[in-house]
Amino acid sequence: LTSPNSRPTVLGAMAPRAVPPRSPVAGVSRAIKKPAAKPSAKLSSGCLTKLLKVYKGLEDFHLPLFKEVQRIAKAKRVLYPGSHWHLQASLVFPDVTYVDYNQKVAPFFEDPAVLAWIKQNKSYAAEAKTKFCLNDFQHLKLPGGFDLLISMSAGIVSKPCARFLRIGGYFLVSDAHFDARTVALDKRFALLGVYDMKRKKLDTKDLKSCFVTSTGQKITAEQVEVSARKPKGSRGFKLLREDWFYLFKRIK
Repeated sequence: LTSPNSRPTVLGAMAPRAVPPRSPVAGVSRAIKKPAAKPSAKLSSGCLTKLLKVYKGLEDFHLPLFKEVQRIAKAKRVLYPGSHWHLQASLVFPDVTYVDYNQKVAPFFEDPAVLAWIKQNKSYAAEAKTKFCLNDFQHLKLPGGFDLLISMSAGIVSKPCARFLRIGGYFLVSDAHFDARTVALDKRFALLGVYDMKRKKLDTKDLKSCFVTSTGQKITAEQVEVSARKPKGSRGFKLLREDWFYLFKRIK
Protein backbone atom coordinates (compact mmCIF):
# COMPACT_ATOMS: atom_id res chain seq x y z
CA LEU A 1 0.00 0.00 0.00
CA THR A 2 1.18 3.53 -0.73
CA SER A 3 2.41 5.14 2.47
CA PRO A 4 1.89 8.89 3.01
CA ASN A 5 5.25 9.11 4.76
CA SER A 6 7.53 7.52 2.18
CA ARG A 7 8.55 7.54 -1.45
CA PRO A 8 8.36 4.28 -3.42
CA THR A 9 10.78 2.81 -5.90
CA VAL A 10 9.31 5.22 -8.44
CA LEU A 11 6.26 6.86 -6.98
CA GLY A 12 5.83 6.12 -3.26
CA ALA A 13 5.08 2.83 -1.54
CA MET A 14 5.50 0.38 1.24
CA ALA A 15 7.39 -2.88 0.66
CA PRO A 16 5.69 -5.64 -1.34
CA ARG A 17 3.87 -8.35 0.59
CA ALA A 18 4.83 -11.55 -1.17
CA VAL A 19 5.94 -13.58 1.85
CA PRO A 20 3.85 -16.69 2.59
CA PRO A 21 1.79 -16.53 5.79
CA ARG A 22 3.04 -18.14 8.95
CA SER A 23 -0.40 -19.32 9.91
CA PRO A 24 -3.34 -20.83 8.03
CA VAL A 25 -5.88 -18.70 6.18
CA ALA A 26 -8.20 -16.87 8.54
CA GLY A 27 -11.20 -14.67 7.83
CA VAL A 28 -12.80 -12.02 9.99
CA SER A 29 -16.10 -10.55 8.83
CA ARG A 30 -17.90 -7.57 10.26
CA ALA A 31 -21.16 -5.82 9.37
CA ILE A 32 -20.96 -2.32 10.83
CA LYS A 33 -24.24 -0.57 11.61
CA LYS A 34 -24.61 3.20 11.46
CA PRO A 35 -24.69 4.48 15.05
CA ALA A 36 -27.77 6.35 16.24
CA ALA A 37 -25.63 8.79 18.18
CA LYS A 38 -22.07 10.05 18.18
CA PRO A 39 -19.41 7.62 19.45
CA SER A 40 -18.47 7.92 23.08
CA ALA A 41 -15.32 9.54 24.33
CA LYS A 42 -13.77 6.06 24.50
CA LEU A 43 -13.21 6.13 20.73
CA SER A 44 -9.50 5.50 21.06
CA SER A 45 -7.18 2.51 20.96
CA GLY A 46 -3.66 1.64 19.92
CA CYS A 47 -4.96 0.41 16.57
CA LEU A 48 -6.96 3.55 15.87
CA THR A 49 -4.03 5.74 16.90
CA LYS A 50 -1.77 3.94 14.42
CA LEU A 51 -4.40 4.09 11.68
CA LEU A 52 -4.83 7.84 12.11
CA LYS A 53 -1.09 8.47 12.37
CA VAL A 54 0.16 6.34 9.48
CA TYR A 55 -2.66 6.96 7.01
CA LYS A 56 -3.61 10.45 8.23
CA GLY A 57 -7.23 9.66 9.11
CA LEU A 58 -9.66 11.69 7.00
CA GLU A 59 -6.70 13.54 5.43
CA ASP A 60 -5.52 10.36 3.69
CA PHE A 61 -4.75 11.33 0.09
CA HIS A 62 -6.27 8.04 -1.08
CA LEU A 63 -9.78 9.12 -0.01
CA PRO A 64 -10.42 11.56 -2.90
CA LEU A 65 -9.05 8.88 -5.24
CA PHE A 66 -11.42 6.24 -3.83
CA LYS A 67 -14.37 8.63 -4.07
CA GLU A 68 -13.59 9.48 -7.68
CA VAL A 69 -13.30 5.81 -8.59
CA GLN A 70 -16.54 4.98 -6.80
CA ARG A 71 -18.28 7.74 -8.75
CA ILE A 72 -17.58 5.70 -11.87
CA ALA A 73 -17.46 2.12 -10.60
CA LYS A 74 -20.37 2.21 -8.13
CA ALA A 75 -18.79 -0.90 -6.65
CA LYS A 76 -20.69 -3.03 -4.16
CA ARG A 77 -17.99 -5.66 -3.53
CA VAL A 78 -14.32 -4.70 -3.39
CA LEU A 79 -11.19 -6.84 -3.10
CA TYR A 80 -8.08 -5.18 -1.65
CA PRO A 81 -5.01 -7.51 -1.69
CA GLY A 82 -1.93 -6.36 0.21
CA SER A 83 -4.07 -3.87 2.10
CA HIS A 84 -2.04 -3.61 5.32
CA TRP A 85 -4.39 -1.87 7.81
CA HIS A 86 -5.59 0.69 5.26
CA LEU A 87 -9.22 0.61 6.40
CA GLN A 88 -9.95 4.00 4.87
CA ALA A 89 -11.27 2.06 1.87
CA SER A 90 -14.30 1.17 4.00
CA LEU A 91 -15.16 4.85 4.33
CA VAL A 92 -16.03 4.86 0.62
CA PHE A 93 -16.82 1.27 -0.37
CA PRO A 94 -19.58 -0.56 1.55
CA ASP A 95 -18.24 -4.14 1.29
CA VAL A 96 -14.47 -4.63 1.27
CA THR A 97 -12.46 -7.85 1.53
CA TYR A 98 -8.94 -7.02 2.75
CA VAL A 99 -6.02 -9.43 2.29
CA ASP A 100 -2.62 -9.35 3.95
CA TYR A 101 -0.16 -11.99 5.15
CA ASN A 102 1.02 -9.93 8.15
CA GLN A 103 -0.46 -11.30 11.38
CA LYS A 104 0.03 -7.93 13.10
CA VAL A 105 -2.54 -6.40 10.76
CA ALA A 106 -5.43 -8.68 11.81
CA PRO A 107 -6.33 -6.92 15.12
CA PHE A 108 -7.19 -3.69 13.30
CA PHE A 109 -10.17 -5.38 11.64
CA GLU A 110 -11.69 -6.40 14.99
CA ASP A 111 -10.82 -3.32 16.99
CA PRO A 112 -14.00 -1.66 18.38
CA ALA A 113 -12.59 1.86 18.15
CA VAL A 114 -11.51 1.40 14.52
CA LEU A 115 -14.91 -0.05 13.58
CA ALA A 116 -16.68 2.80 15.37
CA TRP A 117 -14.51 5.32 13.52
CA ILE A 118 -15.60 3.75 10.22
CA LYS A 119 -19.25 3.94 11.26
CA GLN A 120 -18.87 7.58 12.17
CA ASN A 121 -17.13 8.66 8.97
CA LYS A 122 -18.34 6.43 6.13
CA SER A 123 -19.87 8.26 3.17
CA TYR A 124 -22.72 5.85 2.36
CA ALA A 125 -25.99 4.92 4.09
CA ALA A 126 -25.65 1.12 3.96
CA GLU A 127 -23.98 -0.96 6.65
CA ALA A 128 -20.23 -1.21 6.25
CA LYS A 129 -19.04 -4.77 5.73
CA THR A 130 -15.40 -5.69 6.22
CA LYS A 131 -13.70 -9.05 5.86
CA PHE A 132 -10.04 -9.71 6.53
CA CYS A 133 -8.18 -12.70 5.08
CA LEU A 134 -4.85 -13.51 6.69
CA ASN A 135 -3.09 -14.89 3.66
CA ASP A 136 -0.58 -14.29 0.90
CA PHE A 137 -2.64 -12.97 -2.02
CA GLN A 138 -0.66 -15.25 -4.35
CA HIS A 139 -2.65 -18.19 -2.98
CA LEU A 140 -6.15 -16.86 -2.40
CA LYS A 141 -9.23 -19.04 -2.51
CA LEU A 142 -12.23 -16.73 -2.69
CA PRO A 143 -15.48 -16.57 -4.64
CA GLY A 144 -15.09 -14.26 -7.64
CA GLY A 145 -17.41 -11.62 -9.01
CA PHE A 146 -15.88 -8.56 -7.33
CA ASP A 147 -16.86 -5.18 -8.77
CA LEU A 148 -13.54 -3.49 -7.98
CA LEU A 149 -9.99 -4.72 -7.43
CA ILE A 150 -7.46 -2.45 -5.71
CA SER A 151 -3.68 -2.67 -6.07
CA MET A 152 -1.86 -0.05 -3.99
CA SER A 153 1.88 -0.77 -4.03
CA ALA A 154 1.74 -4.35 -2.73
CA GLY A 155 3.69 -5.89 -5.59
CA ILE A 156 2.16 -7.47 -8.68
CA VAL A 157 -1.44 -8.01 -7.58
CA SER A 158 -2.84 -8.31 -11.09
CA LYS A 159 -1.44 -11.70 -12.07
CA PRO A 160 -2.82 -13.76 -9.16
CA CYS A 161 -5.93 -11.68 -8.40
CA ALA A 162 -7.39 -10.39 -11.67
CA ARG A 163 -9.40 -13.62 -11.93
CA PHE A 164 -11.52 -12.53 -8.96
CA LEU A 165 -12.76 -9.45 -10.83
CA ARG A 166 -15.94 -9.85 -12.86
CA ILE A 167 -16.03 -8.92 -16.53
CA GLY A 168 -17.18 -5.31 -16.58
CA GLY A 169 -15.55 -4.71 -13.21
CA TYR A 170 -12.92 -2.06 -12.47
CA PHE A 171 -9.26 -2.28 -11.46
CA LEU A 172 -7.67 0.62 -9.56
CA VAL A 173 -3.92 0.13 -9.69
CA SER A 174 -0.79 2.01 -8.70
CA ASP A 175 2.36 1.73 -10.79
CA ALA A 176 4.63 2.13 -7.77
CA HIS A 177 5.67 -1.51 -8.07
CA PHE A 178 4.99 -1.62 -11.82
CA ASP A 179 1.63 -3.36 -11.56
CA ALA A 180 -0.13 -0.76 -13.76
CA ARG A 181 2.29 -1.29 -16.63
CA THR A 182 1.79 -5.03 -16.16
CA VAL A 183 -1.99 -4.59 -16.52
CA ALA A 184 -1.48 -2.38 -19.58
CA LEU A 185 -0.17 -5.45 -21.42
CA ASP A 186 -3.06 -7.67 -20.30
CA LYS A 187 -5.64 -7.95 -23.10
CA ARG A 188 -8.39 -8.54 -20.56
CA PHE A 189 -8.20 -4.88 -19.52
CA ALA A 190 -8.80 -1.48 -21.13
CA LEU A 191 -7.46 1.76 -19.65
CA LEU A 192 -10.26 4.15 -18.66
CA GLY A 193 -8.44 6.97 -16.93
CA VAL A 194 -5.45 8.36 -15.08
CA TYR A 195 -5.88 10.07 -11.71
CA ASP A 196 -4.86 13.72 -11.60
CA MET A 197 -3.49 14.32 -8.10
CA LYS A 198 -3.91 18.11 -8.30
CA ARG A 199 -7.46 18.16 -9.66
CA LYS A 200 -8.43 15.00 -7.78
CA LYS A 201 -10.19 13.78 -10.89
CA LEU A 202 -9.75 10.96 -13.37
CA ASP A 203 -8.37 12.26 -16.66
CA THR A 204 -9.79 10.33 -19.61
CA LYS A 205 -8.00 12.34 -22.32
CA ASP A 206 -4.66 11.68 -24.00
CA LEU A 207 -4.53 8.09 -22.72
CA LYS A 208 -2.64 7.05 -25.85
CA SER A 209 0.53 8.49 -24.30
CA CYS A 210 0.29 6.15 -21.29
CA PHE A 211 2.78 3.27 -21.17
CA VAL A 212 4.50 4.53 -24.33
CA THR A 213 8.27 4.97 -24.48
CA SER A 214 10.10 8.02 -25.76
CA THR A 215 10.61 6.16 -29.05
CA GLY A 216 6.84 6.04 -29.57
CA GLN A 217 6.52 2.32 -28.88
CA LYS A 218 4.26 0.69 -26.30
CA ILE A 219 6.13 -0.74 -23.35
CA THR A 220 7.01 -4.42 -23.71
CA ALA A 221 6.87 -7.30 -21.22
CA GLU A 222 10.66 -7.33 -21.15
CA GLN A 223 10.74 -3.63 -20.27
CA VAL A 224 8.24 -4.22 -17.47
CA GLU A 225 10.59 -6.85 -16.03
CA VAL A 226 13.55 -4.50 -16.38
CA SER A 227 11.57 -1.82 -14.51
CA ALA A 228 11.39 -4.08 -11.47
CA ARG A 229 15.07 -5.08 -11.59
CA LYS A 230 16.91 -1.88 -12.42
CA PRO A 231 16.85 1.76 -11.28
CA LYS A 232 15.19 4.27 -13.57
CA GLY A 233 18.40 5.54 -15.13
CA SER A 234 19.69 2.09 -16.06
CA ARG A 235 16.69 0.60 -17.84
CA GLY A 236 17.56 1.63 -21.37
CA PHE A 237 14.16 3.22 -22.01
CA LYS A 238 12.02 6.08 -20.77
CA LEU A 239 8.25 6.43 -20.64
CA LEU A 240 6.61 9.57 -22.00
CA ARG A 241 4.66 9.90 -18.74
CA GLU A 242 4.51 8.17 -15.38
CA ASP A 243 1.40 8.67 -13.27
CA TRP A 244 0.47 7.52 -9.79
CA PHE A 245 -2.85 5.75 -10.25
CA TYR A 246 -4.73 4.21 -13.18
CA LEU A 247 -8.26 2.90 -13.59
CA PHE A 248 -8.79 -0.06 -15.90
CA LYS A 249 -11.94 -1.97 -16.85
CA ARG A 250 -12.05 -5.70 -17.38
CA ILE A 251 -13.44 -6.28 -20.87
CA LYS A 252 -12.87 -10.01 -21.33
